[in-house]
Amino acid sequence: MLMQIKALIFDMDGVIMDSMGMWKTLAEDYLRSMGIEPGPIFDKELQTMNLAQGAALMRSKFGIDKTEEQIIAEITAKIKDFYLNEGEPKKGAADMLATLKDAGLRICMATATERPLAEAALERNGLLDYFEFIITNTDVGKGKNDPAIFEGAVGILNSSEPSAEYSADRASDFYSGGVIEEGGPLYDIKSEEAMIVEDSLVAVRTAVGAGFKACGVYDEHESILFPQLKESADVTVMALEELVEIVK
Repeated sequence: MLMQIKALIFDMDGVIMDSMGMWKTLAEDYLRSMGIEPGPIFDKELQTMNLAQGAALMRSKFGIDKTEEQIIAEITAKIKDFYLNEGEPKKGAADMLATLKDAGLRICMATATERPLAEAALERNGLLDYFEFIITNTDVGKGKNDPAIFEGAVGILNSSEPSAEYSADRASDFYSGGVIEEGGPLYDIKSEEAMIVEDSLVAVRTAVGAGFKACGVYDEHESILFPQLKESADVTVMALEELVEIVK
């Protein structure tokens, strides 16, 4: 299936970086580092919680003799160490990005991961320069159950020249509360001409609901949701190299 796509907006975790395994076992690994066995249902209890809520649950459930702030700091340090030193790209990511870039497609990233960690992981693996900019949930103040991050990405794409030069401040320079701050659009990339590339079912449904094209990417750590991803996305791929044939 060929699609008329002008821009691709990539998620990072589970799409470009093979990092979902770390997130899936983060709390359990932290507890085991203190000699605590969390049990089989603990992961389900944490699924809808943010880090602060998870820290409170761990402290109360397992009697950890630390403040919630200490728990959060220690878990955050583990996350930071992963992105700075361990995380690797998914198979085929570099070749896929190079091919899409050579084909003249605009490429950016929309991620829930904080920008300094995303930058560090991508730069260490030689991938940062493929992306014109990174926009994060923090930039727009909303999660991916809201289309603000995708709409913000298109706003930046329409207000900036394609460039291999990366600026960490670019997203916040161009995007503020859904309004392009200076001048009119240089380009006219419509939402239906931008493809969101995601492994998250919630993000895919949000993107499709807002009029974007969406490609669902298989990730082994989220395989149980892949049938629903196939139903919700415009197209799905099992491997990143398949994306090239869809949009080129």
